[in-house]
Amino acid sequence: MINKEELTQDSTEPVYLHIASVRNPNTKSRNIRYRVAASIGWNVSFTIMWDATVVSPQQMQAVVNEAGTLVGLADGRSIGFGRFEIVEFEMDVSVLDV
Repeated sequence: MINKEELTQDSTEPVYLHIASVRNPNTKSRNIRYRVAASIGWNVSFTIMWDATVVSPQQMQAVVNEAGTLVGLADGRSIGFGRFEIVEFEMDVSVLDV
């Protein structure tokens, strides 16, 4: 875990602080936006639990792939930040016998 005092603005670091000036569409004024960012090449592993009788594994994989391509994660999605690619989708069928 990174302490906020240790966060750098160096975009070559794995995690850094991205600072940008943005225009407020309602007031037309400019604000400073601070975003924690991950460098290109970041990766993460995560687990999704769902009812496979309602959503098939193929449907879930399609949803996750499309979420990465079309939506992304976190702040700034409307301007293209947060997009990701699923490298591996693995299903543990042992949990299906619950």
